[in-house]
Amino acid sequence: MKLKPQDIQLLVLILACSLSTQTGHPAESHGFNEVIRPILSRHCLACHGPDAAKRKADLRLDIPSSALQRNSKGQAAILPGDPFASLIVQRMHHPDPEERMPPT
Repeated sequence: MKLKPQDIQLLVLILACSLSTQTGHPAESHGFNEVIRPILSRHCLACHGPDAAKRKADLRLDIPSSALQRNSKGQAAILPGDPFASLIVQRMHHPDPEERMPPT
């Protein structure tokens, strides 16, 4: 599978959040604000950011604890240690263009 630049950027996000959770250090120590937040700002935060009125799927990705939180089905947008089981990666590669994230 060939990854697009945005796929690589989001995988960096997942890896950084996974590392921060596994090591017990805050995400900021792994560059969340410097590396991850700008990627999310470009691709995700218009719909999954701090503005509750615009937020989709009740998912907030600008705060690591929210991105790691499990939904009512027990799924997490970012699943530490298992990025390909993370919903964010599954949605990036969803076969249905209507379900794929980020939207084209």
